Amino acid sequence: MSMRSSRRPVACLGIAVAALATESVHAEMSTEQLAKLAQNPVGNLISVPFQNNSNFNYGPLEKTQNILNIQPVYPIHVSDEWNIITRTIFPLLWQPALYPGEGSTFGLSDTQFSAFLSPAQPKGLIWGVGGIAQLPITTANWQSDSDDTWTVPIGGGVGKIFHLGKLPVNSQISAYYNVETPKYGPDWQLRPQVQFMFPD
Repeated sequence: MSMRSSRRPVACLGIAVAALATESVHAEMSTEQLAKLAQNPVGNLISVPFQNNSNFNYGPLEKTQNILNIQPVYPIHVSDEWNIITRTIFPLLWQPALYPGEGSTFGLSDTQFSAFLSPAQPKGLIWGVGGIAQLPITTANWQSDSDDTWTVPIGGGVGKIFHLGKLPVNSQISAYYNVETPKYGPDWQLRPQVQFMFPD
């Protein structure tokens, strides 16, 4: 879904990201095990992903919009059978000028918090149930015509897990071309990501 920001400046709010101490891993996990955990949205894994989205040819002036999503994931142990997986997404938005004479803006965009109850030891189907809360900071044009609301991307990417000392890092990069996009939407998107993983 495409968002169209209002022309008023995005409020720039200070955010604090808790620093996680890197402890030695009691039993080192294989790359395959780490890859499965990284791809599991309700996996029992503390992680801090940094996902950068560069949107090219965005807006009437066809400039570049950039969104850095900082999205720490923290599982809460409820019992031997259940975990609550929490994720907070802090999007740092750099919005280019949309009209001649208008300046660019930078700040925190709409922040989301999600929490999902999931089995601690899933067997077969992996599932979770929960909800998402959003703190709206920018505004969207919900009155767009029905034929001016779709984005259809085509693309792909690659990824690799490596280690910084004993700290596993999941790295990815992908690119997409939007064959269908709302008016003034971006033509291309480049998305690199690094995810710092803190397995038990």
